[in-house]
Amino acid sequence: MKKQICLIGLAIIVFSCQPRVEPKSLDELVQNAIQKLTSASKVIFDFSYHGEDWLAEETVPYQGNIEVTPLKEAAAFPFENMKINAISPKTKDEIHLSKIGQDIFYLEPASNTLWQSNLRSLGGLLYSQKVQFCALPYQYLQLLQQYQDFNAKLGEPIKQGLNLLQPVIFDIPQEGFYAEIYIDAADFHVEKIITRQEKDSKHANLVYEIKNFKTSEKIASAEDFKIKISENIIKRSYTVGGPSIGESAPDWKTSDYEGKEIMLSDFAGKVVVMDFWATWCQPCHNALAAMSQLQQKLKDKPVVFLALTFQDNGKPIDYMKEKGYQFTLLKGDPIAAEFAVDKTGLPTLYILDKIGKVVEYEVGYLGNESDQHIEAIITRLLDL
Repeated sequence: MKKQICLIGLAIIVFSCQPRVEPKSLDELVQNAIQKLTSASKVIFDFSYHGEDWLAEETVPYQGNIEVTPLKEAAAFPFENMKINAISPKTKDEIHLSKIGQDIFYLEPASNTLWQSNLRSLGGLLYSQKVQFCALPYQYLQLLQQYQDFNAKLGEPIKQGLNLLQPVIFDIPQEGFYAEIYIDAADFHVEKIITRQEKDSKHANLVYEIKNFKTSEKIASAEDFKIKISENIIKRSYTVGGPSIGESAPDWKTSDYEGKEIMLSDFAGKVVVMDFWATWCQPCHNALAAMSQLQQKLKDKPVVFLALTFQDNGKPIDYMKEKGYQFTLLKGDPIAAEFAVDKTGLPTLYILDKIGKVVEYEVGYLGNESDQHIEAIITRLLDL
């Protein structure tokens, strides 16, 4: 009996000797959490997420592991490389996704297929459709980086064992957005994220939890992020219905704004650049400005630049005249579905070689990166 009392007393002494963790200010907490997610050469952690209440029926829960080489600056994809391996305890479905530089890879075990794309084309769409909530700390990183703009507030600290968790609360009612990001007050890693969703005036939470958070200064190579595949794996370019690279483009037919019928075959023997755009699309304006400069640079060369409007109720003819653009202006709606523009959004650009095969396509506009990439491809096709 005395021995048991001694052991209990010793445990109390050891427990009481643990250093007391004091709550941190909002600025200190958020700034250190951002640094924790972005400053190391490599970040590794286990995760799990699930829905509560009515959201439990609508959310497939997953648990797994994530490895990241983060970027220090703010970006839509705040990591150079990423690898996710996860499984659903409910459905047994698996997620195997990696981002290596600009390339996205997704392994679909059921069909033994490795889908691949690039952020310039459908990589962003492939990522967003397949990643689910697996990378939530990095999906919400920009939110943390702009915490002052969103009037973030500190919630009541919560003790979890020896840890003290402080919730950073983002409540943006005009956007219908509410989230609590729980940060460990001792080492500043994100421990848990709770997001609230509403349906029929009823709230439910999605709960994302992190365990075994580790950082490493060892430089990670691209090889570390490759998905392990079998020798008989089927490799396919990701598509949402439009023609893939290497395939012949549909021999489409539409009209210009004077009612003249125009067909792809009218441009046989020329490199064809098809840019789907709209007057209401700001990224489209930036892309068209750069494309106009390239058109002037390549004038008298066998290349044609087509500006195809999509879902545009504005005045595209007046816009072209105002900007002084010399593109061939066509109505893109009649052929948009053949190029899956209704699914990819704007701007969407296709480059066809002189025999009508798809050489490249881009979804969105990445500024100088897009400009240089597009010019390099067209120049190669023209043998310049």
